[in-house]
Amino acid sequence: MFGRRGRDDEGWTEGEEFEVSWRFLTPGMPVIAADGAALGRVVGILGDPDHDIFGGVAFRQGLLAPRRTAAAQDIDRITTRGVYLRLPAAAYEPPSDHR
Repeated sequence: MFGRRGRDDEGWTEGEEFEVSWRFLTPGMPVIAADGAALGRVVGILGDPDHDIFGGVAFRQGLLAPRRTAAAQDIDRITTRGVYLRLPAAAYEPPSDHR
């Protein structure tokens, strides 16, 4: 079932994982690459909730790390435990400086 059920209701127990709507996303949720690497935590949601348009998520590895984004089409699934991406961690590495 999609939505926020479980946060305030007794619809699920701690430890269960199931897919949820993008509207369930909150800052601090983990972002996991397709290869299982932890890429960081959600710091923002891209889109327009008033028109039910989801564009993706913004995330960071740490407080001072650069902000990175994952477009909606690059997200495999959103669950009660985090955001799982379709691409491996290497796809989200910052570009190297070629000086």
